[in-house]
Amino acid sequence: MYRDGDLVRFVVATGGEIHNPWGGSGMSTQRVNIYVRDGSSAAVTPMLPGTNTFTEGAWTYAIVADGRYADAAFGGGVYDADHRRVGAVTLDVDPSGSIVATVPAAVFGGSDLAATGYQVAMFSDAEDGEGVGNVRPIYSAQCAQGIECPDFVGPFRGGGGAGSFTDQDPSRDTDTSDSNAFDLFTGARSQAEVMDWTRGPVIAPYLALERAADPGTDPGTDPGTDPGPDPGADPGTFPTIAIAGGTVAAGGKLTVTGAGFAPTESLQVTLHSDPVDLALAASDAWGAFSTVVTVPRDTPPGAHRIEVRGAASGSAWANLTVTAAAAPTGTLAVTGADVPILLLTALALLALVAGAALRHVRSRLERHRP
Repeated sequence: MYRDGDLVRFVVATGGEIHNPWGGSGMSTQRVNIYVRDGSSAAVTPMLPGTNTFTEGAWTYAIVADGRYADAAFGGGVYDADHRRVGAVTLDVDPSGSIVATVPAAVFGGSDLAATGYQVAMFSDAEDGEGVGNVRPIYSAQCAQGIECPDFVGPFRGGGGAGSFTDQDPSRDTDTSDSNAFDLFTGARSQAEVMDWTRGPVIAPYLALERAADPGTDPGTDPGTDPGPDPGADPGTFPTIAIAGGTVAAGGKLTVTGAGFAPTESLQVTLHSDPVDLALAASDAWGAFSTVVTVPRDTPPGAHRIEVRGAASGSAWANLTVTAAAAPTGTLAVTGADVPILLLTALALLALVAGAALRHVRSRLERHRP
């Protein structure tokens, strides 16, 4: 999120391309919800209708990015806590993996958007009548496989949740105890645990924005070498970056996303403490970017930092934990057993393809119909 004059831009990066099969405004199958926390509230609060999902604290605004059904009951826009549409959203989508929802800053009144928490969730977009709140339901795996469910469910709905299709209830679902989210930002917490509906309601945490570091706070550089943003710049606009997962094994790949940089700016991605340049990236027309980098295999385990620097925008920083490089498949570990390697890399943004594979996996596949 960053301030751009009298506008606020919310940027969600995805882990893959964004397709638009039904001719929406940049996207037609995805539906992004961004919730703005109400101060430090810890009261568990339902998200918008049809989500079957809750937030760890009350929210003041919900920004809905919807490229297909703008005029629907819960189409794109900004909603207040009473579910009233109080503002418009302008949607810009980069098919390579970036969704930008732009809102007039006046909609948020005097809210300090830089200091609050956010929850970002991805749902399947629905027209009126396909589910409550313009959200398509997630059905059970059996229903998605066509067992005692209409034949359109498998190709055009998600599976891995609970319930079957019904036309006797507005939810179009016989069991609404499971979340209808395909993806949630969960920060350092396990997405598999947060989204495990069999343990109770799915309650999503809020995440805080990470500002550019103050001068001298990078432990890998001499004090004062990070100048931070230009003192003369708009104080409401500053570059920020995020790291998917926050942890990576040495030699592994890492997704770095960011926003608030100058438009079409060349960006250097560097690993600290001993500086190692990882990649060159470029921001898009809205100052956002997403890039995949490889952490060198000889990187020592422990706490590190990622810096993304633009000549005009300055630097943004994010913390990174590097674990020991995994042994190649087939080699013997210290226990004497063969160790197969499975690297699970999760994108913390909207984006937009979720799934976590642990003991209580919620693996979903979504397909759509017009």
